[in-house]
Amino acid sequence: MLIPAVVVENELQIKYQNKIGNDNFNYLYFQNYTEFSLVIDKNDWNRFQYVSKDKNNILAFFEARIDRNSNIIEDLIIMKFEEKKLDIISFKDFIDFIYLLFEKNNIKKIFFRYISENPSAKLYKKLFFDKIKCGKLIGIMEESKMIRNGNLCDIIIIELIKEIFTNWYETKYKRNKKDKLI
Repeated sequence: MLIPAVVVENELQIKYQNKIGNDNFNYLYFQNYTEFSLVIDKNDWNRFQYVSKDKNNILAFFEARIDRNSNIIEDLIIMKFEEKKLDIISFKDFIDFIYLLFEKNNIKKIFFRYISENPSAKLYKKLFFDKIKCGKLIGIMEESKMIRNGNLCDIIIIELIKEIFTNWYETKYKRNKKDKLI
């Protein structure tokens, strides 16, 4: 279930603080220091912030930073809390989150940056380039960011193409959510 992060802010902060030492969090903020708490906005003027939640647990946190002058998402943050390789509930909520951005908020474009060494990089490629085919490679910034573990890493920048994504969502995904996504 996808819900606004502000609704479960206290629970989210605890979940986050329990996970910040995890090596996968090296790839989250494109920086070589640790944020010890999340800034959760009380409105969606600067950022859209949602969580994926099952009956009892927060599974993931999604954030999209928006430039209101252009109505373009400049960056996405995807933070998975469960240790399973792929939690299908949070994954489907992520797909719904992208659709919510495009259709419910009239976002024109979504730019998404990720570190090439991120364990989820293969998943992003498979989803956006192979399955949905809505990703457009904008560029690779080689050895451009030092992350928390001290490594210099490449940043991959992609654009998610609204028309292709929304068409896929409305004609293939929405009709059959049991379809294998990846």
